[in-house]
Amino acid sequence: MTVHYNETPDTTFYASDEWRDISTEIMERDGFRCRLCSSTENLTVHHIVPRMYKHLVNFDIDGEMNLVTLCWEHHHMADRKVDKWGMLIE
Repeated sequence: MTVHYNETPDTTFYASDEWRDISTEIMERDGFRCRLCSSTENLTVHHIVPRMYKHLVNFDIDGEMNLVTLCWEHHHMADRKVDKWGMLIE
């Protein structure tokens, strides 16, 4: 099976019991608060280095050092791609 750059084979992972367990542990670690604004609403767990780059890194991409609890708004902001001048890349 060929996986193209823009495909996301991680859909199954994010629906797994493993991810639910990991994300619960990270939210517990972070006190069930967004690490940026301390909100307790609409929380998600964010990969600092995205899973799509797991083949390029020499650490556990799903490990606690690469995961952070964020509210939906800050997670959305963290996922936006910007160039070195801060301009949004579409």
